[in-house]
Amino acid sequence: FTLEEKLKVVKRPEKKAIVWDKQTLSTLLHCRSFIILELATFFEQVRQLSYKLLNYMYRDVFDKYSMKVIIDLISGVLSYVGLGSVPFLGKKFSARSILSGGFAYTGFFYAIMALFAIKFDVAKVRKYKWLIGVMIGLAGMPNNAISASKKIIVGDATDYMEWYSEKNYGTPIRSEGLVTAAQSVFSNIFNLIRTNFYNITFQKIGYKSASDGKAVIQPTGALKGIFLMFTLCGVVGNFLASGSYLFDNYTGNRKKRILQELEQMRAIREQVTAQREAEEAAAQTAEEANQ
Repeated sequence: FTLEEKLKVVKRPEKKAIVWDKQTLSTLLHCRSFIILELATFFEQVRQLSYKLLNYMYRDVFDKYSMKVIIDLISGVLSYVGLGSVPFLGKKFSARSILSGGFAYTGFFYAIMALFAIKFDVAKVRKYKWLIGVMIGLAGMPNNAISASKKIIVGDATDYMEWYSEKNYGTPIRSEGLVTAAQSVFSNIFNLIRTNFYNITFQKIGYKSASDGKAVIQPTGALKGIFLMFTLCGVVGNFLASGSYLFDNYTGNRKKRILQELEQMRAIREQVTAQREAEEAAAQTAEEANQ
């Protein structure tokens, strides 16, 4: 089941405030796409640690902060190339496959960079800094494609919740805001963890903060620690996020069948609504005639 297959446009359930009852919780817990999306979002935050360390990589490890502009340009251009490829990839692959492949692709480059952490040598890393920099740029290629595909997964999760709740409880629950709000909560929690992680880790590796704007020569242990954190967070975060999406079973023939059932449910819902509105209009007309 690919991205180009679409449902007929029908009226969705009216947006109502979410009631946190047994029905809502059961629907969420049975929505694997929702659970995997939140789990993958957490792992994605781990890889975000690498991005936050880039300034330290350019300034301290590579000792050439000016290369940041070039690498960012490479990464930015490639990320839009990746975004432009989504419509073409979507003809052959599902959003789940694009996400899993995109994270694995990025993790592959971080794994190669991690090889430099074995018997870490500052001089060697600085000698090959442009090679490592290009790999950083290449690793950023799927970023925009990942963002676009995640929006499709959000839609999948809300479609499944709507189908499951109506099939099992007779009342559809559909809320994109519920999914995105959960992601926001995870992000806020991880931001708190990340701040403490940086503070503790930088203290452990012996990183020296600049004083009065003057450059500070970092000890080898601190440079190794920065490089190790940068590559390991990239490897772990990307590959765990990639693996998470492989467990999403809302795809292929199962997804196609559920969407067909959901389309029928929506059509019946439309008919019932139209019939009720017609009856109310007829009753109102009769009442006015009697007056």
